[in-house]
Amino acid sequence: PCSSPSAGFVDGGRPRRPPSTSRRRLDTRVSRLTFAYVTTVDISPSVYADRSALMDAAATRIVELARDAIARAGRFTLVLAGGSTPRALYALLASERFAKRVDWSRVHFFWGDERCVPPDHAESNYRMARETLLDAVKPPPANVHRMFGEEDPTKAAADYEALLHRFFDVPIAGSAP
Repeated sequence: PCSSPSAGFVDGGRPRRPPSTSRRRLDTRVSRLTFAYVTTVDISPSVYADRSALMDAAATRIVELARDAIARAGRFTLVLAGGSTPRALYALLASERFAKRVDWSRVHFFWGDERCVPPDHAESNYRMARETLLDAVKPPPANVHRMFGEEDPTKAAADYEALLHRFFDVPIAGSAP
C-alpha cells in the first residue's frame, strides 16, 4: 500500500485519466460507466423506503440486465457477493416471481470473494449462494465458476484470476477494511 498523500494522482494532484480505448470510457460528468459493446449501467444513487424495496429493485434490475445481455450476446455474467447482505436478494431472484423471467442456463456465476473454507462449510460464500439461489434456478454446472477456498490460497487465487481473464476484460477486486 502506498502512503503518499498524492497516491492515485499524477500531475500535481489531478486524478488520472483512464486509458483511451474504443471499447470503454468513463464519463464522470454523468456518473455512468459505459462499455460500448456490453452495456451501460447507471450508477446514480437511489433511495428506497426499506430493505425490501431495495431488494425488489435490485432483483428487477438484475433480471432486466440478464434478459438484455442474453438477447444481445447469448449469455449473462453475474458476480455474486458473499456475506449475509445479499442473501435476501438471492432468495428473491430464486422466487417464482423472478426465476421464471431469466433463462438461467445462459447465466454464468462468479464470486467476488470467498473464504478459505470448503464449499460445504457454513461460512462459504459459495454455499450461501448455492442454498439461496443456485439450487433453485439450476444453472448448468459448467456455468458456476466458484473459487476453490479449500485449496492453497495462493494457488486458488492465481487459478481464479486466470479464469476471470477468460470471461472479463478487466476484473477488478474490491477490498474491505
